[in-house]
Amino acid sequence: MLVGFVVFGILSTLAFKRKAERDSDLRRLAAANGFTFTETDHFSSTRVPFQIFRLGNCSLAENVLLGQTRDGAPVRIFDFTSWDEKETENGVQRTGYRHMTCCLTETDQAFPHLVIQPETLATRLLEKVGMPSIDLESEAFNRRFVVTSEDERFARMFLDPQMMELLLATDGQFQFEVRGRWVLVAAPQLPAKLALSLVGLSTHFRELVPEVVRAFHPDLPDIVEPRPR
Repeated sequence: MLVGFVVFGILSTLAFKRKAERDSDLRRLAAANGFTFTETDHFSSTRVPFQIFRLGNCSLAENVLLGQTRDGAPVRIFDFTSWDEKETENGVQRTGYRHMTCCLTETDQAFPHLVIQPETLATRLLEKVGMPSIDLESEAFNRRFVVTSEDERFARMFLDPQMMELLLATDGQFQFEVRGRWVLVAAPQLPAKLALSLVGLSTHFRELVPEVVRAFHPDLPDIVEPRPR
């Protein structure tokens, strides 16, 4: 038992040290690039009903970098952790931790919900239990990504050849979601020095939204707007 306490203490100390180092690195990154850093997500970013924010029954958003893209759109990058938690006779059990780096930005219009996620064993299983992917004309794209949307026609217009080319160039390392006027790009937690790379990717993604989509959905209502607490 004593050995167990010692090991737990060492692991806790290392985890605290890693968190402190990441916080410090992100703070310096923000200051060097004209962003504002806050440890706490005062903007309730995960209120936007994206699929990725509904994983697990517990979640935490923290380490927020707040700024603007090169075209003036507001953007925030943050660490997102989700996990499953349940009460057992031995106390609270936590499993299924997922650590992500997320980039949330806006378009000047509102769109139906669209999810573009890398093809994995988990997504293949979801397809078998009632979440079929929308197949597009590119077999390479269909092998790499699972696409789901409440509006299939919108999804097919949105994912034109240029957009698919951009997504294929990411080699399936990121998940993309669109809902209302919000755009989300997420990846397994990135090193602090790479966090702002999501800003450029999300900006390029927005710039490639086809004009036919903008014309087809000019006046849809927004879905949810995260507000300061």
